[in-house]
Amino acid sequence: VCHCLWDQLGLRERLVSEGVPESVLPLMEALVIGRLVSPGSELHTWNWAEYRSALYELTGRALRASLNSMYRAGDRLFDCKDALESHLAERERDLFDLPERICLFDLTNTYFEGQAAANPKANRGHSKEKRSDCKLLTLALVVDEGGFAKYSRLYPGNQAECHTLQQIIESLVALRPNLAQDRTIIIDAGIA
Repeated sequence: VCHCLWDQLGLRERLVSEGVPESVLPLMEALVIGRLVSPGSELHTWNWAEYRSALYELTGRALRASLNSMYRAGDRLFDCKDALESHLAERERDLFDLPERICLFDLTNTYFEGQAAANPKANRGHSKEKRSDCKLLTLALVVDEGGFAKYSRLYPGNQAECHTLQQIIESLVALRPNLAQDRTIIIDAGIA
């Protein structure tokens, strides 16, 4: 079912248009479908795809299906985030005839276990989960009135909500100009 949805959404073609080699596509599909069917880390997903799934019989086997290749495929998938997000938002609008008259903006943060020394966005800030002992990462999300995601962005954990609004709007207008006209925007008090 997930493989059919992957094909119907045109994700393969979109990734190829972003310069992703055909040999990496089975790993990317395994990462996405693995998170839906058997959520876990890349190691868990790799084991699931290799030993507990017949996914590669449908997608074809990756040229190199090692764990390191899975990590690199995940990084490359993240590099295509804006293009995929835009593509999926357009497909959702067409499939479900979404009016997209209302956009809801919200920010939240999550914490890292450990030092997160290699992550430049991991910073100490005000934790909504009361974890002042951990470094944080802030997530901005824009959804329409049906709850369909239209845009997301990661910010440093010490980013004040009021300082992200202009960045979110400028980035959203650049990526999705059709959402910049005739919309009602709803934001929470922290952003306002």
